[in-house]
Amino acid sequence: MDVLSDEQLIAQYRLAPAAERSRPLVEELFRRHQSRVVAWCYRLTGDRTQAADLAQEVFEVHDVALRHHAQSLARRAAGAAGASA
Repeated sequence: MDVLSDEQLIAQYRLAPAAERSRPLVEELFRRHQSRVVAWCYRLTGDRTQAADLAQEVFEVHDVALRHHAQSLARRAAGAAGASA
């Protein structure tokens, strides 16, 4: 994968969140930020196992939210295009 900024990864993901090519984008974001998120979760829980599990959940929830947001933007764009036609 080319070296892309986080913003570029998210922008590419938003183009086709359900596409097969979107998974590596999310995985790259996870790889980049996993240690910081786990450390943050560890400060909250005080338990390494719970921290790792919680970090995984954070990324899963973020993935779902990002997909939902992208789909919402696509629906709005389609509605706006239909209204102007």
